Amino acid sequence: MANKKPKISAEFTRDDLKAWLAIYNLTLLELADLLPVSVRTLENWHAGRYKMPSYLRRALRDIENEIWKNKVKQAEKKMDQVSSNRQYSA
Repeated sequence: MANKKPKISAEFTRDDLKAWLAIYNLTLLELADLLPVSVRTLENWHAGRYKMPSYLRRALRDIENEIWKNKVKQAEKKMDQVSSNRQYSA
């Protein structure tokens, strides 16, 4: 995931949500599983039918942080495996 984290501004728009989903390769269904909202609500925000609430920005930041933490853990695990393999093959 070499993509740059999107900036979550005070005015988070449907275009911002679409870009955020694309960057993190998530569907509305997957995001709904991570948030306390229904898929229908996300579809309405995504389509621009309703204004997104202010708590969404914070929730997306929290999800971003978890995604990046998991990526770091995965990378560390891979590095440990490579290091272990080098020790055994030497």
